[in-house]
Amino acid sequence: MRRMAGAARLAAATMVIWMVLAALGALMTPPWHPERYSDHIAVETPDTTIAAADPSVGTGTPMGTYEVRESTVTIPLTDAVSVNAIVREPVGAPGERPALLMLQGAGTGRATEVYGDIAPQLASAGIVTMVPDKRLDDYTLFHRDYVSMAHDYEKELDLLRAMPGVDPKRTGVYAESEGTWISAVMTDERPDIAFSVIVSSPVYSGREQMTMAASTYFAQTGVPRAVAGDIPKFTMLDFSLVRLDYADFDALSRFGRLTQPALVVYGTLDPSMPIEQGAREIRDRAASGSGNRNVTLRYYPTNHQMRLGARVSRPNLTLDPSYVRDVASWINAAAAGTGADGWRTPMTAGAQPDQMFAVRTGAMTGGAMSPRSLTQLAALMVGGAAALALAGVPGAAWGLMRGARRAMTGARGTAGTRGTRGFGRGAAARLWALGTGTLVALLAAGVYLGLLVATSLQLESNEPLFHGGWVAMRVLSVLVALLWASALLRLWGDARRPYDDAATEAVHAAPVAHRAAVTRDGSRSRFARGVIPWTLTVLTLAGTGLVTVALAFFGLYSL
Repeated sequence: MRRMAGAARLAAATMVIWMVLAALGALMTPPWHPERYSDHIAVETPDTTIAAADPSVGTGTPMGTYEVRESTVTIPLTDAVSVNAIVREPVGAPGERPALLMLQGAGTGRATEVYGDIAPQLASAGIVTMVPDKRLDDYTLFHRDYVSMAHDYEKELDLLRAMPGVDPKRTGVYAESEGTWISAVMTDERPDIAFSVIVSSPVYSGREQMTMAASTYFAQTGVPRAVAGDIPKFTMLDFSLVRLDYADFDALSRFGRLTQPALVVYGTLDPSMPIEQGAREIRDRAASGSGNRNVTLRYYPTNHQMRLGARVSRPNLTLDPSYVRDVASWINAAAAGTGADGWRTPMTAGAQPDQMFAVRTGAMTGGAMSPRSLTQLAALMVGGAAALALAGVPGAAWGLMRGARRAMTGARGTAGTRGTRGFGRGAAARLWALGTGTLVALLAAGVYLGLLVATSLQLESNEPLFHGGWVAMRVLSVLVALLWASALLRLWGDARRPYDDAATEAVHAAPVAHRAAVTRDGSRSRFARGVIPWTLTVLTLAGTGLVTVALAFFGLYSL
């Protein structure tokens, strides 16, 4: 009966602790969640062809009209920094030609790595193209200054405009993905830019766009809903610890000052971008902010890089040929002065887009008790692990010293010396299990979430990993609660019972075979006795507590 009562108390305490941690996890969860997008864009026709109403302009010069000459120029950006740029020119094209400065997105750096197919094709249609290297000396994973990068590109733009055979009044910019934040700065600061091609633009800040993108990736790959629901916890953190200040860069307001003709392009298979909401923002803000209605919108059945054959980036995928044709047609027509009412083809056309989640803007607060920054979250995990390490190292040394002392004084010791210092029966094991169990759970959660994110970003589903792993995480969460319950019940029980020196001495003095019987007679030993054991106890409980709070943040106790 006593064992059954003890098991019942342990089960009840485990449930209470689990529920407390679940409540803590709920308080860490932001009071909002990504919502489905419903304001869908209706394309006017699936035909993406772009043509001016003026018959003398039409669709412009067809691709392949001219042979292409390629050269490399060096552009000084500062006294100490220069970059190379690849220039491609149409051989034999008459007069001064329209020109295009092509800005890189994230993930590349050298001009030789990007636009090796589209830039020559555009040049063959009579458009001079320049693809500069990305300046990398001040561009890292943790630091990116888009305004400074725009100023560097503006120097390259001026050099392109001054090249022989280039018409400076018909020179524009082309940007993809992250590069569109930079081009938004350029078109805002430089109204003399003739036109802008905006491809796969995030439009919103990185924090806002990534919240939407992660929700889409997780939904499309079948990530457990409980895990997907934790996305805002991470995206709302302050990342100043790693200087990730560019996550809040505001490009959206810049589009309200867009005066240039713009071609806005998205791939309908791109899960990472606000393909409808972002397009509406650019179009509507340009119209309301600067009266610019000359914004053409096109959708293609392609991925983020406007390529066919896969929803994510893969080597050797080809550009949609219609896309390249349409970009050339639009640039030639825009450079010829085609206005908002001068297009023969619809302003919105192509494959039907279907954005899954809306980008949330405005107040994106965190949970009431959620860590406000990456620094605080790191402090929970690192501080907890450090406290456990502080407990473990001296604890192990102390245990070895006691073992050596026992070996020197004999197996039984003497009355009056046994039981006055150390841990009560089973207390040290409980502490060790609690500390080790929480660390294992934290490590397992990190591995699980890392594999889950990496798999989802490839738009791959993995049922054993996603759902089997989540079941394992839930089992670990129950185990941690059980270990907490065991340790706390023992602490509480010892605190309620008076310490009997004689009874404790009797336990330790009795032969091993009879100790259980002596203990059943009513003797109890305290959880810890002495400064060192209590210090180790406090460090273990404090470190485990911090790590357990981190586990609650990671959603292991979500209901």
